[in-house]
Amino acid sequence: MITLQKIGIMSLAKIHALMGFIIGVFMGLYLMILPITAGFGQMKIAFVLIFPFVYALFTFILGILTALCYNLASKWIGGIEIELQK
Repeated sequence: MITLQKIGIMSLAKIHALMGFIIGVFMGLYLMILPITAGFGQMKIAFVLIFPFVYALFTFILGILTALCYNLASKWIGGIEIELQK
């Protein structure tokens, strides 16, 4: 067994941001087709263009917090044990 003792903070934050951007694109498109946004006109385009970046920013921050919490918890109780095979 190998123990994952520390996660690179920026590494996890970048992965979170990329996943957040991809999910944000789909969520922006979904917001664009919602009937509730029918009266917004050109703001629908802003949803598609801006939402992925905002969502990526929030998930980037969440990635930083997640890595910090994991690194702190792994010092107290030990890391996650994983088994790797070559």
